[in-house]
Amino acid sequence: MKGPTVALLGLGTVGSAVARQLLNPPPWLVERLGGVPRLKWVLVRCPEKPRPVRVDRSLLTTDPERALGDPEVDVVIELIGGVEPARQFVVRALEAGRSVVTANKALLAESLAELAALARRRGVELAFEGAVAGGVPIIRPLLRCLAANRVRRLRAVLNGTCNYVLTLVEQGATLEAAVRAAQEAGYAEADPSDDLSGRDAARKLAILAMLVTGEPVDWTGVRRTGLDDPGFRQSLAATAERPGTRAHWRLVASADWEGQVPRLAVQPELLPPGDPLLQAAGVENMILIEADPVGTVRFAGPGAGGDATASAVLADLIAIWRGDRLPLPDLAGRGAARQVAAAAAAADPAPAAAGARGPAHPVPAAGSPPAPGGDPAGGLQAG
Repeated sequence: MKGPTVALLGLGTVGSAVARQLLNPPPWLVERLGGVPRLKWVLVRCPEKPRPVRVDRSLLTTDPERALGDPEVDVVIELIGGVEPARQFVVRALEAGRSVVTANKALLAESLAELAALARRRGVELAFEGAVAGGVPIIRPLLRCLAANRVRRLRAVLNGTCNYVLTLVEQGATLEAAVRAAQEAGYAEADPSDDLSGRDAARKLAILAMLVTGEPVDWTGVRRTGLDDPGFRQSLAATAERPGTRAHWRLVASADWEGQVPRLAVQPELLPPGDPLLQAAGVENMILIEADPVGTVRFAGPGAGGDATASAVLADLIAIWRGDRLPLPDLAGRGAARQVAAAAAAADPAPAAAGARGPAHPVPAAGSPPAPGGDPAGGLQAG
């Protein structure tokens, strides 16, 4: 059995890590693929740009059609990020009968239903383990290992950049200094607004919610408060003025399907000692799933970095090549997307759930005073 022939779209941090493994595959990767993989094309914008991995110039192309239209290519790995032109490239690959691996949460949050339906019609695979939580296995476990369960709630730390920033703040850094340190360490972009605003975590939460419910979810309707929110900055400053506090901040993504309307939110929460999400430090991600009959299941590990995400991407490649199909729900066949924003507005306001270990305190709106007793978070509902 031969290994797969691959076209790689993008040679950034994750793309470089994937290329390194494909060009010099370790013995276990060759064994699990049943042969040596062949990296035939790498689509880039600038072939002359210095990169952390050496790729033969003959493999590099700026022409998408050379990579997407090559009949020898078995699998296309899309790692360029963003919605467009990534969506055009993935559609072209699927229509041509190529299976696709992607770690592009922005694309999937916008177009998962459409792309999954197209893959189903063409009889090929769409796999995206690396799109949520980096190297933490969550997509296949959710669809396969928890298939006999009804998921009731989910709480998670889904953004490694924000978690890294908050970990440094716990150690005494200012928020601004922590963001700069994250940029210097390669965990934050030059423009970190996508992470700090909570948009990145909201997209990932929407993807998980779609897999849980089998229905489309509008990620822009997820109730969202980020680290850039003035109310959070006020609460963070008030917390810093209370030496010895044992509570710590995390940017928490939560979903609750117990009521008549789903509740999805991303917001900073001041978590009490003993909350399992506090075990996620640095760029680690953690996902807690409450389901029947299993109870609470915990997934944790590195949520950012090239090697961590490349691990998930290559696992998808192995699964596709072995014929291990991902049982994606028929999102396109379930009717119109739920309007999460309208549902959240119609729901009774209540603090975000913190699980059975104790209450968490979402950040108050800007200008709100600390709650009685001096708690700077005040336990108020984030808007």
